[in-house]
Amino acid sequence: DPARFIRVQLTVVVDLLNLDFNLLRRVLPVLQRALTILSCFPDLLFTVAIINVPRFFATFWPIIKGFLDPRTATKFELYANPAKGNQRLLELVSEEELSSDYGGSGPSVAEMVAQEVEVSDVAVATPTRQIVELLTTHRRHGNMASFDFELKADEMASFTVYTNAKTDGANVVLGRCNEKVPLTTIRMTRGDGSGGSKEAGKKHNDNDRHCFKELTEESQPLRGPGQYQISVTLPPGSPHDHFVVLGNVYKYNQS
Repeated sequence: DPARFIRVQLTVVVDLLNLDFNLLRRVLPVLQRALTILSCFPDLLFTVAIINVPRFFATFWPIIKGFLDPRTATKFELYANPAKGNQRLLELVSEEELSSDYGGSGPSVAEMVAQEVEVSDVAVATPTRQIVELLTTHRRHGNMASFDFELKADEMASFTVYTNAKTDGANVVLGRCNEKVPLTTIRMTRGDGSGGSKEAGKKHNDNDRHCFKELTEESQPLRGPGQYQISVTLPPGSPHDHFVVLGNVYKYNQS
């Protein structure tokens, strides 16, 4: 249903308070992977505000910036002065939604982390871990890409697929490894913004491509244990494209 697709842009806030040199060196590989994913979706990102930037970070920034697509790099803003950083956040986020830690009237970060909401039989409302995979389709691989993952006996997961694909009609399949019958299949076709659908295989302009769709319903998450696979297939002849699969994994009560 094309009406289910929502065009979004993300505002990301990164707080480097108390970041030391040794920690930055350890997280650089993870940061590189995250920035690689962001560079595949430049139109999805509105801005990245990095606040409480320590002085030594200036040495690493040219290296980090080198991982970025040029369009993505222009969307990064660095603030060493806490007051200026908070002022910018108030321009990006409404005061009611911004945490009180950053000059807003919303709950503090500690309060948000401590808060637990009872959702169905999920023991902890916040994910215990996340599964993030960048899938890139190529003609030489049959316009298909996939990855495998495992859920333990006390785990359940929900997945969302993001793309700014140049071509409509991607089939996304979730199934158990070594089983032919899929558990879930979705087809990623976008509307034209007015409720109509666009023909599969038709190309779109850069401002009309980014979209996302849920692979699993909130009310019916995937439950472990098991080995699973998620695959993306584009129509024959499609150019290579990128898809990000984001999975939130929760613990649940088996009783």
